[in-house]
Amino acid sequence: MQVMIVDDERIIRDGLKSMIAWEELGFDKLTEARNALLALEQIDRDPPDLIITDIIMPEMTGIEFVKHVKQRHKDTHIIILTGYEKFEFAREAIQLGVAEYLVKPIYPSELYEIVHAAAQSIRQRRKELEWRKEVNQQLQQYQSREREAFWSDVVQGKFRLPKELDKRLAELEIEPLSPPLACVMIMLDRSEAVDRFGEKYLHLIQYAVRNIAEEVAGKRTCIFVTAEPPGLMVICRPDAMIGKLHRMMHGIDKTLGIACYMGIGHPVDNIFELVKSAEEAREAVDSIAISGERGIVHFNELDSQSEASYPYDEERQLMRHFVYGQPQLRMGVQAFVDAVLRQQMTAVERRMRYIQLLSAIYRRMDEWDVTEELPSFKEQFQSLMTADSEIEIVDLFERLLVLATDWRQKMQTGHTEQLAMHAKRIIEQQFADSELSVGRLAEELGITPNYLSRLFHRFTGKTVSEYMTATRIEAACELLRQTSLKVLDIAEQVGYTNGHYFSMVFKKHTGHSPGAYRDKGGSGS
Repeated sequence: MQVMIVDDERIIRDGLKSMIAWEELGFDKLTEARNALLALEQIDRDPPDLIITDIIMPEMTGIEFVKHVKQRHKDTHIIILTGYEKFEFAREAIQLGVAEYLVKPIYPSELYEIVHAAAQSIRQRRKELEWRKEVNQQLQQYQSREREAFWSDVVQGKFRLPKELDKRLAELEIEPLSPPLACVMIMLDRSEAVDRFGEKYLHLIQYAVRNIAEEVAGKRTCIFVTAEPPGLMVICRPDAMIGKLHRMMHGIDKTLGIACYMGIGHPVDNIFELVKSAEEAREAVDSIAISGERGIVHFNELDSQSEASYPYDEERQLMRHFVYGQPQLRMGVQAFVDAVLRQQMTAVERRMRYIQLLSAIYRRMDEWDVTEELPSFKEQFQSLMTADSEIEIVDLFERLLVLATDWRQKMQTGHTEQLAMHAKRIIEQQFADSELSVGRLAEELGITPNYLSRLFHRFTGKTVSEYMTATRIEAACELLRQTSLKVLDIAEQVGYTNGHYFSMVFKKHTGHSPGAYRDKGGSGS
């Protein structure tokens, strides 16, 4: 901390400097000024935390000096030390926010206590300022996340009614851009990004794309929404964006060296309709990605002038078979392909539908964490692009779905068996704990008690409670045979707090009371 002494008498300044062990109180920097004007110049360059000043000085009075300081640095802690015991001075000083008004002469011990209290007050104020700063930063981060989540919901069509959207807009205090607005989908070649940087760096690549886009377009003129890595959705006024999109593409290519595609949806007049523009932007970017060409394409430039649409119903039915491990996988794939063929589509449009289905399958496989054991998306994409017929495409999808289903079942079996064996080990290690229960075991394993009970019985043939009781009784039998401990002590050592209840359970499992069991063959007989 820094302290400044302002007084027109050198002897007073020197006396104050030597009167107190400043460093001991946390003041590692001490400055001085012989009048208020010089002090103000220094304060503007390097504001102190504490000022000790006189009242009567040439050039400017102490009261005027305090006014100027408080106008520029209102949190500065100020102590007035003067030889003038005048009520008007004291009253005005207090009104200006002076912490202490002291009249000379003053004992060193008294001044020490006052400066010590000032140091504590300054430290506390610093902590409060740091806390406020941290809270404000967290609030800004939260608001930023909430606002991006709002725009993400907008482009995904999650608001059912315009009034729901307007309500959320008001809650987040968002001032939307003035219409017309359009969505631009920026997408990098995922397989190329993975090959070049690795799967785990896709989010960093996405972050780099966002930085480039924000730098070119500006945060105030566009809204940026994170899409599936490494993609980015931009909401903007289309008339001001075309030139900027080319600069973005150039920046991405120069910085990352990865193929970049951009699709533009139609402009709309209100935020509620942005979902349609977003869908068009995605479809446009998919079309140019399939063609293998880098560039920017507007939705109205696509060749799909027919009423062709994506067979969502058939996809949902197929994914249902896939998720629940049902055998009708080939039938589901064939139904999807037939729905595509029934529409008047070009070959490129048909491939777009198949690639969209492939993406949906890999998203589900990512959720199951089985993609590492299966052909990569890039491999399947290339096979899809080179397939000569729809029969080959059906075969390709069927093979992939069967492989994924088999791997998922293997992983599930292995994982559940591991959980059951882990639960057994915990019981064998902690059976002496009287509070060990199915609920605590499940919490430790990160699963529900009901799920633990089912999988434990499947792999051990016993319930958790049965295995826990058997383990405790087995340990009790050993103690009865090998020690002369009292039955109550043995009960406590194997996890029972009630000796009578322990005896009942023991007899139920062995056919004898603990005492009779010991008498028949224990070492304590």
